Amino acid sequence: MKDLNPCIKLSFVWFYIFVLLGFFFSFIMVDLTVKHFPITDFINRLVDYYKGNPEQMIYGKTPLQLAEVSHFHSFISPLVAGIISVFFSYTSLNRKVKLLIINLTFIGILLFILSPWAIKYLPYPFVFMKLISTAMFLPGMLFMGVAVIKEMYL
Repeated sequence: MKDLNPCIKLSFVWFYIFVLLGFFFSFIMVDLTVKHFPITDFINRLVDYYKGNPEQMIYGKTPLQLAEVSHFHSFISPLVAGIISVFFSYTSLNRKVKLLIINLTFIGILLFILSPWAIKYLPYPFVFMKLISTAMFLPGMLFMGVAVIKEMYL
């Protein structure tokens, strides 16, 4: 990785900066819509956000709104993860570790894309699918990107 063309290295660093910026704005967006803390209230607010809550005049998401979000994330999330994972596959880490991290990241993305539908139409415990999916793909994306940059420059 250290011998890569400097233009490729620089392109990856800029790409990864924008990925991190995307995660930052995603966190802000979720906090502005459903508030993260306290976490117990977050889970209930997340259910209200997707299913609706007439008492608080919160309207649930329509199938069209769910489809729009799923459509966008189905294209962009695997694309970003794919780019990062291709670079990550060339790191010196153990092959089995790389396969595990790549698989967990993509499974997390799949669950993340399906989680709004699960929250809206399935029983309450499926709300945890959103949290589990984020816990699977976010650390994977962060780890892979940092590992790539570390091997490129250190």
